[in-house]
Amino acid sequence: MNAQVSAASFAPNMQLPWESSFDIDYRFKRILRPMLVLLCVCGLAIPFIEVPEKERAEKEKLPPQLARVILEEKKLPPPVIPPKQNPNRWKQRSQNRNPRSR
Repeated sequence: MNAQVSAASFAPNMQLPWESSFDIDYRFKRILRPMLVLLCVCGLAIPFIEVPEKERAEKEKLPPQLARVILEEKKLPPPVIPPKQNPNRWKQRSQNRNPRSR
């Protein structure tokens, strides 16, 4: 009898993963409706909340972190310019080669 019970408990689930059942749909709708109501209430209430406008002096004031970064700005070293190669050197090489010797 134990063999029959254990075999029955490992029976494969015949429902496909993308199929839904009544219980799952009901639970989803039960959670969805209050969340949509809450979203609509917040969406309608938030635009009516008055926020005091900052004064111009407060807007122009830099935060200390940004001011420190601006003050500590480092100058970059000048770029290293590679030495120019003599263009005549390449002409001399090409003239010294004999194209018929190949």
